Amino acid sequence: MLSDRLKETVSKLKLGNTMPYIKLGMLAEFQIPLPPLEVQKEIVAEIEGYQKVINGARAVLDHYRPHIPFHPDWPMVELGEVCTIKSGGTPDRSNEAYWEGDIPWVTTTLIDYGVIDRANEFITAEGLKNSATWVVPKGTVLMAMYGQGVTRAAGSRFSV
Repeated sequence: MLSDRLKETVSKLKLGNTMPYIKLGMLAEFQIPLPPLEVQKEIVAEIEGYQKVINGARAVLDHYRPHIPFHPDWPMVELGEVCTIKSGGTPDRSNEAYWEGDIPWVTTTLIDYGVIDRANEFITAEGLKNSATWVVPKGTVLMAMYGQGVTRAAGSRFSV
């Protein structure tokens, strides 16, 4: 369902600006290819095979805990001495000129102890300039400080 064709169609049909939406009937009228039942069964079998591989990999990852020995002679330092710590702010959501630009914007919902490889929103240069937000380089460790994701961290695969 996340095909480029569907995304393009939804983008053309969406209503509203601040909170875009489409009507249920519009989605119901979207045309999809319908292969014969035998082909559908083959597709399902292939997807289920991939899902087994994914589930197995998840099980390995869920139980993987690397053993990293810490030497007692290593000095203890404050985190702020070895890295830069920044906190930012969200551009004003009521100002449409700040949103739907080309600068990736990551919210705490994407921070889940893994790697961030996509943005869930985008801001404009004006939104960046008129807020307390930052663009940080690829490889930056992001940590949620507020809301449900507090204390979760993730690495960024792109500048955000």
